[in-house]
Amino acid sequence: TDYKIFHADECYDNRRGVCNAYCELFWQIAKPASLECIVVSGRTKTTFDPGDPRGHSWILCNVGNGWILIDPTWGAGNVNNGVFKRKKSDKSWFNVPPKWMILTHFPKDERYQLLQSPISEAVFESLQHITPNAAILGRWGRELLDKAWNRSLVGNPMIFDNYAKCITIDSAPFNNVLQVGEFYTFRVGKLVDAEITLINNSSFWFEKNWTLDSEGYYNICFMPREAGTLKLAVKGERNLYWDVVMYQVAEPTLEQIATLENHYPLE
Repeated sequence: TDYKIFHADECYDNRRGVCNAYCELFWQIAKPASLECIVVSGRTKTTFDPGDPRGHSWILCNVGNGWILIDPTWGAGNVNNGVFKRKKSDKSWFNVPPKWMILTHFPKDERYQLLQSPISEAVFESLQHITPNAAILGRWGRELLDKAWNRSLVGNPMIFDNYAKCITIDSAPFNNVLQVGEFYTFRVGKLVDAEITLINNSSFWFEKNWTLDSEGYYNICFMPREAGTLKLAVKGERNLYWDVVMYQVAEPTLEQIATLENHYPLE
């Protein structure tokens, strides 16, 4: 994070470096394995930085049956406020589908987009920022990425990948802002023995409030009760509930409050 290590040897010796160092090291390792690599330069979008003026580097790798996109730097972890946090087993940045890579990575050479019809930088700017780790969450996550590519999203929920591997989501809202007075369907499967819940600010709807269907998915048709946040969470370390997906709930209108009171007169 101090931008001092730019090349492969120093990166290997010090276990750190900027993106160019990560990519050079990847290239040096791939070469004796007979994998052809190209270091791609361009710019990116991130959650914390709309665009780093220093640019970014990533990898195109020919694995024998075609070229794939890899970002070894982002695959190693992420930097927030100057602090690097390592990811232990995130494979989402290795072999990224081109239509998902372009949501965050824009190469200087349009050929390296690997898209059948390359897009302009203006279109890149208009695309919703979502990273491919959303696909970890199953069908819903993959559809979320496809909707971002098709520009059919108005915002998107925040995804926390620490506990994303605990569940698979078959159905959930796609847009990030939900409304009091409207019902939303969640259909969630468990990949490990971890309790699931919805949290609207400080109110919990535990697994006992969900129904289990014949395919093993937990279902709930839920109406947010108050403005603030709505989180899909799982019980994890230290017996605490950890966020997986987070939405914003808008301030309700008088009509929406009336709808809420009509459905839940005792709350």
